[in-house]
Amino acid sequence: MHIPENALSSFDPAAPEYVVYARAKVAEHPSQAWHLHDPGSAPDYPYQVVDAETAELEVGADLIAKIEVLHPLPPAPGEPPTSIGYPETCEKDPVPAEFLLRISNKGNVSAYFNLSYYPPKVGWKVEFYDLVGNKLVDNTDDGLPDIWLEVKDEENCDRIIDYRDRTEIIAKVTPPELSLPGAEFVTDIIVEPVIPAGALLCQLEDDSATIRTVVGEVYDLVLEPNRAERGTPPCGTVAFHVVVENCGNVEDTYRLTLGPVPLGWKVNITDSYGHPYHGILYSTGTQASVAYREIKLEAGETELLVVNITPPCNTPPGARANILLQLTSLNDPAENEAAELVVTVTTAPSSPEGQPPGSSSGGAESLENAEQQASGQKQKVGTTEKKKEKAKPMKTS
Repeated sequence: MHIPENALSSFDPAAPEYVVYARAKVAEHPSQAWHLHDPGSAPDYPYQVVDAETAELEVGADLIAKIEVLHPLPPAPGEPPTSIGYPETCEKDPVPAEFLLRISNKGNVSAYFNLSYYPPKVGWKVEFYDLVGNKLVDNTDDGLPDIWLEVKDEENCDRIIDYRDRTEIIAKVTPPELSLPGAEFVTDIIVEPVIPAGALLCQLEDDSATIRTVVGEVYDLVLEPNRAERGTPPCGTVAFHVVVENCGNVEDTYRLTLGPVPLGWKVNITDSYGHPYHGILYSTGTQASVAYREIKLEAGETELLVVNITPPCNTPPGARANILLQLTSLNDPAENEAAELVVTVTTAPSSPEGQPPGSSSGGAESLENAEQQASGQKQKVGTTEKKKEKAKPMKTS
C-alpha cells in the first residue's frame, strides 16, 4: 500500500488506518472517494483510509456558514443596518424592527444551521421567521432555531435551480414595554453550522452580522369613559369625571374640543378640586358654541377632568342633551378619542327656601367626589393589560 510522503513521519505500520489533515484547496463532496492506487498523487484535502485493502478515501466535511443583511442597508459606511421598532402601549401592539437576512451554505455538506444573537439585552426580544410568516423552530434539540440548507452542486449548477443552499429569513427585534424614543439595541445575529453525526470534520466556520434597533415614537391616547349618562332636575348641576391618559412613550399635546351645546344649557370644565380648567372651556349654551383647549401630558401622565353640565331652570322633565367632548393629538391626528356625555332632565324636587330647584348640591358633591378619586397618581405606559379592561389611576392637574 502506498503511503503519501507527508504522512510517513507519523505512520505506524501496525495500525490498520491513519488520518492525514491538510488544507483543502477545492471543496469536494464526501460521496467522492480517491483510491491510493489511482493515477496521480494523493489529494490535498483531509482523508481517512476506511479499508486497508481497497484504500478508499473519505473526504472531510466543510461546514461553512454565511450571513448577509439585505435590508435595511447601513445608514453610513461603517455603521450597522438600522431599523425602527415600537414598544407595546395601552391600546397598541408592539411593532418589531425587521431585518431581511440571507443565510448561505458555503460548505461541502448539507446541514442544519443554528440562529442566535449576542449580546442579549434585558426586555428585548429577537425572533426569526421565514418569508411567509412562520416562526423558525428548533429541529436539532439544542435549544436554538435552525434552518436546513442543501449543499450546492459545483459540477452541475443547473440541477439545483431553487437555490436550496441558501435562504432568506426575517429577524424581528421587539423593544420592551416602557421603552423611550431613541433607545438602542445593537447585537450580532449569529449563524452556526450543526455538525452532522459521524461526520469527518475538516472545517467549521460560523458567521455573524451586526444590526441596530432604535425605539420610535408611539402616540397613544385613552379617554374614558367613552359614554356616560346621568340625570338631574332643572337648574341642577351634574358632574361627569373624564380621564385623559397619554399612553404613548413620548410627550404629547391634545386639543380638547367641546361640541355644540343646546340653547340655555351651561357647560364648564374644571379640575378635580373645582378650579376652572386653566380658566377656559365654559359654554353659556348656544347651538353653535364650540370651545377648545390644548392639554399637554408627559408620557404615561393622566389627567382628571370634571365636566359640569347644568340645564335651564325651565327645562321640562325628559329633555335630553348630548354633549360631545373630543381630544385629538396634535402630533398624530389619527389619535383621537371622544366622550359622549348624556344628561336627562328629571322631575324637579321640592326646593329649600330661597334656592332654585335642583341647585343645592349637585356640582359641589360631584367635585368632592372627584377630590376623593384624584390621588395624584401617574399611570405609566406599557401595562400588559389593555386600559379599557381595568380601572385607571388618576393624576390631578
